[in-house]
Amino acid sequence: MDLYETRIGRLELFADGEVLEKINGGAALKMHPPVLKEITLSAGEKPWEWQFGYPSVIPDGKDGYFLYYRGMGTSRDTSSDTYEQSVVCICHSPDGINFTRMNIGIFPFESSYENNIVYPGDDTGIAHNFMPFYDTNPNCLTAERFKAVGGLYEKGLFALASEDGIHWRLLSDTPIFTQGIFDSANVAFYDSVLGKYRMYSRYWTNGFFAGFRAVQSCVSDDFRRWSNPVPNDYGEEVTEHFYTNAAHPCPEAEYILLSFPKRFNESRKRILNHEHEGISDTVFMTSRDGVKWTRLFKEAWLRPGLDDANWTDRNMMIGPSTAMTPDGNFALYFTEHNWAEDNRIRRAVIRKHGFVSLSAGWEPGFGVTKPFIYEGGNLRLNYSTSAAGHVKAWLIDADAGITFNVPENAAELYGDSLDEIYPMETEQELIGKPVRLYFQLKDADLYTYKFIK
Repeated sequence: MDLYETRIGRLELFADGEVLEKINGGAALKMHPPVLKEITLSAGEKPWEWQFGYPSVIPDGKDGYFLYYRGMGTSRDTSSDTYEQSVVCICHSPDGINFTRMNIGIFPFESSYENNIVYPGDDTGIAHNFMPFYDTNPNCLTAERFKAVGGLYEKGLFALASEDGIHWRLLSDTPIFTQGIFDSANVAFYDSVLGKYRMYSRYWTNGFFAGFRAVQSCVSDDFRRWSNPVPNDYGEEVTEHFYTNAAHPCPEAEYILLSFPKRFNESRKRILNHEHEGISDTVFMTSRDGVKWTRLFKEAWLRPGLDDANWTDRNMMIGPSTAMTPDGNFALYFTEHNWAEDNRIRRAVIRKHGFVSLSAGWEPGFGVTKPFIYEGGNLRLNYSTSAAGHVKAWLIDADAGITFNVPENAAELYGDSLDEIYPMETEQELIGKPVRLYFQLKDADLYTYKFIK
């Protein structure tokens, strides 16, 4: 009998369906789109940021967040090379909701140091696609607690580091990685499960700007020397442009990597008087090993919507981070209204770990987990029901096979909670044995579960 690896305290998600052995009746896996919230930042308020690009919100190392993004200079010629006039800008927020530009005075813009520029543009292209992260490696040097990658295909990707997230320096005058075409957002982070750094970068499936835009990854022990790249494996041939990847560990469930690629349809054009062709949306996928990616849903996770300004090229571009806001939700940040006068960064919100649920409508349905060793403890659920709906849960010895008979003592749980104990007594006689966990749902969504002692 193959056992699913779980343990006390580990949060189990339905984002890739891996935890489930069988779904029955009216139940199904359901993807949940984000809810659009306030405009985080608007372009045009400062002369060095008439356009935004590649937002990334990361911990500030204390209790708040830094927002990094690419600003552009004063030229509004959308066909011009903007690599050297790009600048890296920074804002700060105590809560991931309200952001303020930091007046740090490090680099001049048009002879003035009154700005929030943390890295200037140059011929390396680092400022064009500078992507930072907060390093959670326990062995990380204090002087390198913040790290970043940036650079273009002509030069390669460079590594940078900072102690405070504001003052950045190159770790080497030479690029750390050259095997790709890096004109998009390339991201890196520390994988606490693997115990190594991961980096996801752009390449093209058929060579230099030929075929489809695609994503590859490599790993490193020290952030300086990297393995050869491995293409992302989606279980099928790449037939769509994945313009970005936005890969990062899932908060509080780091064994799952999240990715929000911007899917680019370069041949479509909806706004006929717009200069460029191409429209885009964002899709959702996950991985447990960083190479093989599960995409349960081909549908878009984030659509352009009713806003015509989002139906121009290169919109709906999500940054590679998920912030946890005080209301208990997850926040992600994306750019919209690309090339427009009101180009901006916006916040999108999803229920905590609520990307995918085991869901049922009025017809009750069942979800059965793969067999695992039961260690006891209390079962806690992140769930939502209607006023008439419910969630029921129970354990059965895995040797008994799969049956859908609901025990008479299975309690009905109803309501809406991010973390609530399910009223189920510990099955003492099953501790240490392989079991399956059953859920019955009616007009309900179950997002996560875990056992705790």
